[in-house]
Amino acid sequence: TAALNMGYIPQSEVLGYTSGASRLKKVITISLAAGYTLTQADSGAVVFMDSTTSGVDVVVPAPFAGGEYKIIKKDVGTSNALAITCASNDVFQGSSVFADAGTGANGTLVDFADSISIIATADAGTCVDLISDGTYWYVYGRSGVTLGITSTG
Repeated sequence: TAALNMGYIPQSEVLGYTSGASRLKKVITISLAAGYTLTQADSGAVVFMDSTTSGVDVVVPAPFAGGEYKIIKKDVGTSNALAITCASNDVFQGSSVFADAGTGANGTLVDFADSISIIATADAGTCVDLISDGTYWYVYGRSGVTLGITSTG
């Protein structure tokens, strides 16, 4: 039998390895009422949404293969909800998981939705991951508040 050599491989020889700041994701911070329209060039972005003074809307482009965004609510429960919409209709699919006081974890289904909302009273850190196969935006949301993420359409 042959022995497997588990020797050291220098990082410079690992395929796809990059060092330093080039490994950081793009970060877009939204803190105004005007909202933001994401583009394909923004794919991979982490978007921090701040709704302390007003509701914020983020528009994602029509689904494109490999598209990916992470959208995070930055502020603690306010009176302003956050909305995520798309240039196309019925393209959001997936689920959201939330903590449900007294019963543990629970969830909701996002089924061919037109929009996703992070409710006003959702806690800071509530987030929605969007990943596209070119046909749909697949949604995975997490919140510490019952029904902290909802969908319509």
